Amino acid sequence: MIHLTPRAERHRSLSAASRFSVRALIFVLLGVLAARSADATPFTFSNTGSMGTARLWHSATLLRNGKVLVAGGGVAGEIGTAELYDPATGNWTATGSLVRPRAVHTATLLPDGKVLVAGGLANSGGTQASSELYDPATGSWTLSGSLRTARDYHTATLLQNGKVLVAGGAYQASAEIYDPATGTWTLTGSMSTGRDAHTATLLRDGRVLVTGGRRVNSLAQAEIYDSNTGSWSSAGTMSAARATHAATLLPNGGVLVTGGFDYGAGRTLATTETFDPATGSWTSAGSLSAARNLHTATLLPDGRVLVTGGSGTTNSLPLATCLAAPETSGSRGRCHLQFSFRVESIPGSCSSSNCFMLSYLHAVPDCLAEDGNRR
Repeated sequence: MIHLTPRAERHRSLSAASRFSVRALIFVLLGVLAARSADATPFTFSNTGSMGTARLWHSATLLRNGKVLVAGGGVAGEIGTAELYDPATGNWTATGSLVRPRAVHTATLLPDGKVLVAGGLANSGGTQASSELYDPATGSWTLSGSLRTARDYHTATLLQNGKVLVAGGAYQASAEIYDPATGTWTLTGSMSTGRDAHTATLLRDGRVLVTGGRRVNSLAQAEIYDSNTGSWSSAGTMSAARATHAATLLPNGGVLVTGGFDYGAGRTLATTETFDPATGSWTSAGSLSAARNLHTATLLPDGRVLVTGGSGTTNSLPLATCLAAPETSGSRGRCHLQFSFRVESIPGSCSSSNCFMLSYLHAVPDCLAEDGNRR
């Protein structure tokens, strides 16, 4: 909460114009607080159309036309079909089938609007190296170049140069680059630690942050890939080893990591933490209302992060958790707020038993000038 506590002696010396300016500032601040309160309106979830095929370990990709492409799935890639969801109608329609059925693959929207699907588990249960392209204009799939190494549970990240970085998978440390112009894959630098079930997040400066994952046991180590040099460097260590977690790029340029599973301890995590690319440091960011992994964490237009679904320590999980991530900006540089948290129930139809919002208790401005120095 923001407190305005003007000193008594200042009141006596204020001119009429100054008093008007102070009142105007107070009204502006009250407006900001009211807006933040309005942002906390309850989330409502409603049923939509059902897919034509039940699936597991599939991919979902938002296309340029606003539709969503869902492809593959199954325990060992036995589902080769794909479907399109139209949010305007809430209906699903079949589209072309994958050339090779797969599950736990990656799907990446390319700059030309096509979707690159790579790797994953095949019908046989073995890991595959094939990749293919989906063309929304024709609704068809065509094989593209093959990965240099077969992978599953890997990550794929669209780089600022339009190429795609694929990293890890099947406990591997290797990484490779896909060039849409040629349809070919080339090896790039390897991570220091092999991993799968990790996350990969494109940072504002074009680097890629890889966090956690597992190599039998879960990992706490993080690494950063620099596409200019093709090399990896350490990005510190998280407070908890975690895999099958989620990572979300925040408006302030940091990365929020939520939940996950610690395979070494055999437990699902509720903890969250943030990574600051400017300092390379990790900071605790409170806990989710319920431990979960295999969930999603989506940045909302107002800067908050909506965490939904997943698997937890019980058969019943809260519907959603919302995390506050405020930021301010100015013409002379970027400022974000260092904040502490408390868990609050979201008022309205979202009851305290199934929906929570993580709000900040207090905030201290942390400003980054145009020259990159803090001030």
